[in-house]
Amino acid sequence: MGPSLYTFKRVVYNRVADADVRVKSDIQIISMMARKQSYYSERTVYSWVTEDDLEMGLLDAVRDAVRANDANHPWLSLSAN
Repeated sequence: MGPSLYTFKRVVYNRVADADVRVKSDIQIISMMARKQSYYSERTVYSWVTEDDLEMGLLDAVRDAVRANDANHPWLSLSAN
């Protein structure tokens, strides 16, 4: 997997082993671009953001969404405090 996004005649392709798989949906293209980039926003520290900037009331909804996808996800064991 290289860092570039490959297109031919306005069609996006993802290289998988020896095959070029056509990528059709915008979500797939966005996901592929995020996967191939070398910059990850999760590694950025925003020192001016404080806990007051977060909507802590959404934490339970986030936990429910995570739990629905993976009942053993490590985030589920973290406390809200």
